[in-house]
Amino acid sequence: MASDTKAPKLIITGANTPTAAGDQLVLTYDGPNDLDRNIDAAGFTVTSTTGTAITVVSIASVDAKAQTITLKLSRAITEQDGIKISYTPPASGHGVQDVAGNDAQGFANQNVFNNTTGPGLVVDKDGYPTITGAQLTLAYTGRYLNGDLHPSNTAFTVLVNGEPRAVSSVDVTRACHQLKSLRR
Repeated sequence: MASDTKAPKLIITGANTPTAAGDQLVLTYDGPNDLDRNIDAAGFTVTSTTGTAITVVSIASVDAKAQTITLKLSRAITEQDGIKISYTPPASGHGVQDVAGNDAQGFANQNVFNNTTGPGLVVDKDGYPTITGAQLTLAYTGRYLNGDLHPSNTAFTVLVNGEPRAVSSVDVTRACHQLKSLRR
């Protein structure tokens, strides 16, 4: 049997995108092997659009089977934080790797979903939700939506007269999701 040489790769889309809440940030990797539990915090850098420093204090936990790493941050994330994370594999010590010894590659400025307080859907205020042609616009209260993170088309269920309609694309602005091409 051939030995495994496939390195774990950070998942950056979908339900397992990097996510922060409180003073923790969760990263999910994809690979054929479990993650090695012996990982140092060295190499991780977190930045915020607010300019207020955030450092990675430690590795809070590693779930080897689920391939998740939870980072303990120096402060709690706020609703105003637009978060990005970078990872540079350390020259020495214990970087991210799987149990076969395959080192994860570095990455820079990956968006992190800020799950501090979810936005609330606006219903019956200023006419939202609205439908224009084949486009449904949903407005939200609370913090701004991250225009860099686009939910999957399948993240939404749209029913017209009780019948499901496929969503062909999702556009995100600071306050709205726009679902396009709802087939009639």
